[in-house]
Amino acid sequence: MASKLSKRSVLHTLTKAQIVDVADDLELGIRRSSAKGALVDHLSRSRRASLERILDTLKRAPLQRICEVHALPTSGTKARLVDRILDAR
Repeated sequence: MASKLSKRSVLHTLTKAQIVDVADDLELGIRRSSAKGALVDHLSRSRRASLERILDTLKRAPLQRICEVHALPTSGTKARLVDRILDAR
């Protein structure tokens, strides 16, 4: 069964390293030593880390994983995957 798509559910599909990279790209100033759950909480609450901005920082493979976890088709370009994820909210 697919989980409900939200900023938090998207972040949970990422590795800790990917979350740190997103936070760095968005200049959020997080502690790299924080646990993955704490990083997810921080980014979930951040207004600067909108779902759109998070998705724009990701490469195609993590976007495909997000689609897979949320029972969305995994084919297409990066732009199509981002659109599909945003449309599924």
